[in-house]
Amino acid sequence: MRYILTVICLVSVAYGQINVRHLGALGNGVADDWAAIQKALDSAAKTSGIVYVPPGRYRISKPLMIYNWTGKQYTTVTVKLYGDDNMWSRGTMIAVIKPDFKDGFALGIQQGKGVIVEGISFQGQYQPPAMSQDSMYRLSLEAYGDFTVRRDRYSPYAAVVVDPFSGTPPQGGGYPQMGSWYRGPQTRSGSTGCRFRDMTFWGFDVGAVTSPNGFTQNAELITFENIRVTNCRIGFGTSQAQEKMNRIINVGAWGVTHTLFASPYFGFGQPGHWVIDGVNTAGQVANLVHRASTGFFPLHMYNVFAESLGSIGYWQSGVGDAMHNSIINFIYPDQVKAYHSSFSQVLGITFNNCHIRYYGQLTTPVVFGANSSDLKFVNSVFYVPPVWGRLPAQTDTVDMGDYMLFRGGFKTVYFRDGNNIKVRIPMKRYTDMVVGDAVVIVNGSNRKIIGAAKVAQVGKDFFVVDYISAHLDQSVPYSYYIYRSKRSVETMNTIQDETGNRKQQEIIK
Repeated sequence: MRYILTVICLVSVAYGQINVRHLGALGNGVADDWAAIQKALDSAAKTSGIVYVPPGRYRISKPLMIYNWTGKQYTTVTVKLYGDDNMWSRGTMIAVIKPDFKDGFALGIQQGKGVIVEGISFQGQYQPPAMSQDSMYRLSLEAYGDFTVRRDRYSPYAAVVVDPFSGTPPQGGGYPQMGSWYRGPQTRSGSTGCRFRDMTFWGFDVGAVTSPNGFTQNAELITFENIRVTNCRIGFGTSQAQEKMNRIINVGAWGVTHTLFASPYFGFGQPGHWVIDGVNTAGQVANLVHRASTGFFPLHMYNVFAESLGSIGYWQSGVGDAMHNSIINFIYPDQVKAYHSSFSQVLGITFNNCHIRYYGQLTTPVVFGANSSDLKFVNSVFYVPPVWGRLPAQTDTVDMGDYMLFRGGFKTVYFRDGNNIKVRIPMKRYTDMVVGDAVVIVNGSNRKIIGAAKVAQVGKDFFVVDYISAHLDQSVPYSYYIYRSKRSVETMNTIQDETGNRKQQEIIK
């Protein structure tokens, strides 16, 4: 019997590898496997060891931690935690850790140095709000989400947290039931060189977040690779300016995710240096970015292929942020009952070799809320000419090459049709508009473009627009400009001329 036990122990820790099943984890989705997995991580932390999570669904009742504690302070730790999962496993995730709580994190790493986590997915309790697609796209990041989970700035409900703790609890007390983990000297030391790959973040307020504690720094040379984000309010969140040379490589956002990358949104509130290379959004994603980089480090995004994207988001920079080699397809206005101002909060960004469009629609321009000087487009193309942020004063037409803007009306009458605000506008000029024409809405006082809409109805001396992208204050005068190609205008003028000639000939006869 003594020899059998010796063999079992040798198998459990062969080559420094610990199998969580050998320590009592069942992976049946019912039993609480927290104690067994945490024991494996604690053992591996002492020897820079490896922990293997076989296929299964591992329910945990507490957050898991990779850390070293000397009794007085946190010190560096190196562990490899791996399973056989990947970002393509879809609904049949192979190695899944499932927290049964809503106020913590599934896995935390404190002062990790070269920690590797791969082939493990995380499935949390966050549920996208039950609402229509158009309602989801209309809501801001702050207003959207599952308010039954923790969404605190310093302690959000997350799949993975890099450096969740500091020496003292942050404002609000930090993670509930984990006050004793905020301990030791109040140092700035954080994690370096950690890698996360072949994973799914499913059902969290934020999939992964760095340094939310509001005090520690580092969290540098971090890499996330081959990550699927599904049904999260935020995909990735960052916190402070010492996050240097961090990379996110090959991300698929294929569920309902409001904002894919939010920085700085947590912790200390400073933007770090991040490079994102390879993004595909194919589910419901309202915003790509929520970030202000001014005064710190840039964000560079490469090879983004966005489908049905609501808008670029809030992205402002004075330090060289840029998007490269990307294709951005915005969601059609009729799908969300709103014409999104896709660039209304984008300032100081350069777009290199990008294709930006409403896919397949040659009558729907991309509308900018910023002036052209705030953005740079290098070797970038649009399906149709975009509309910049301010129109010339005292003009009824704007020549845009193959397209033109025609001032169609001024005074308005507002009425609501469900979520859709409609505006009835007395006709002033250009009476040959048709249903479906794009309409650019301009502040009558400062000539600044505030949004866009679609023509929904054309009457004898009025027209109605809907799918309005911005709230309109009835006390502010607005002008409404019809966006039409010159070819369609010339065709209509030809038809009108031919009709007039026929009528004139009939009169002569």
